[in-house]
Amino acid sequence: MYASENLPPKELFRRNELADRAAADFVHEYRATGDVLLEKGFSHVHERGVTTLLVIAFMGIFMLILAALSGFAFEEARVGRALIGREQALSVAESGLEYYRWFLGHNPGNLTNGTGGVGPYTYTVADPETAETIGSASIKIVGNSQCGQVQSIDITSTGNSSTYPGFPRTLFARYMQKSVAWYSYVLNSNVWAGSDRTITGPYFSNGGIRMDGSNLSNVQSAVSSWVCNSGYGCSPTQNTAPGVLGNGSGSALWQYPASSIDFNSMAANFANLKTYARNNSGLYFAAASGNVNNRGYHLMFNSNGSVDVYKVTATTAVPSFSSTYGWTQNEYSIIKTQTYVGNY
Repeated sequence: MYASENLPPKELFRRNELADRAAADFVHEYRATGDVLLEKGFSHVHERGVTTLLVIAFMGIFMLILAALSGFAFEEARVGRALIGREQALSVAESGLEYYRWFLGHNPGNLTNGTGGVGPYTYTVADPETAETIGSASIKIVGNSQCGQVQSIDITSTGNSSTYPGFPRTLFARYMQKSVAWYSYVLNSNVWAGSDRTITGPYFSNGGIRMDGSNLSNVQSAVSSWVCNSGYGCSPTQNTAPGVLGNGSGSALWQYPASSIDFNSMAANFANLKTYARNNSGLYFAAASGNVNNRGYHLMFNSNGSVDVYKVTATTAVPSFSSTYGWTQNEYSIIKTQTYVGNY
C-alpha cells in the first residue's frame, strides 16, 4: 500500500490496485526465474556425475586390456625361454651321448666312466668359443651281456641348460661293435653276383664286386679299384674298374672303398666263441658229419627273439670262379634238404 495523497478516493484506490498487481507480477516473475535457475543448476551437477562414471568405466576397461596384454607378453616370454631351454638341453643331452661314445672308443667295455663307481655320471658341456658352461648331462650306463660278454651298451643322457634349467631333455642310444652277423655275405676276394641273384642284406667283400643282381641293402667293397676280367663278365678287361660295378638295379646303395674286415682275427675268435657258448648258457652244436654235401646248420632267427635250427643234409653244387684257380670250385650255399633240430 502506498501512503495516502491528496487524491480522490477513487483514484487512490485505482493506484493501489495497480501497485498490488505490479508487486504480484514481480513476485511471480522472481519465482519463475528462481525455478529456472534451480533447474539449470541441478542439470549441470547431473552432467558432471555422468562424466565421472564414464571416465571410471573406460579406465577399468583400459586396465583390463592392459592386464591381458601384459599377461600375454609375460606368457610369450616364458614360452620363448622354455623353447630356448629345451633346445639347449637337447644339445647338451646329445653331447652326453657323443662324449660316452668317444669314451668307449678309447676305453672299450668301461661302464663306469673311468671312475669305478656307480653312476649316473655328470658331463659338463661348455661353449667352445667362450668357454662358458652351457649345461650338464647326467649319463646312465647299462651293459647288455650274452654268454658272459658285453654285447651292447645302453646309454641314457639327460641334458639340462644352465641358463634355463627347468626344461630337461632325455635321449637314449644303444652302442655295439658291428659283427659279421650284421652282413648277409662277407667275402675276402673278388666276386661276381649274377643277374639271377636277389640280395636282401648288407653285402661286403674285401675285393672288387661285380653286381648284376638286385640288392636291397648296401653293397660295400674295401677297394677303390680292381682288375675286372672276363671271369667277372668284363670284356675287354678293365684294369682300374671301380670297387663295385655291374648292371644291378641298386647302384644307389653301392659304396667303396669301405673299411676292410680282418678274416684272420675273425678265425682266431672262433675258439673264444666256442668257449663262451659252452660255458655261459649259450648254444653250441657239434660239427656236422658226413660227405661234402653235409654243410653244417641253417639258422632262422624269428621276430620273437627265438631261433629255429636245422641241420643241412644236402646241398646243390654250383660252379664258381676263383681269381686264383679259375672255374675249378663248386659252391654249396644252396640248401637241398635239411632236418629240424629245434627252437631255442
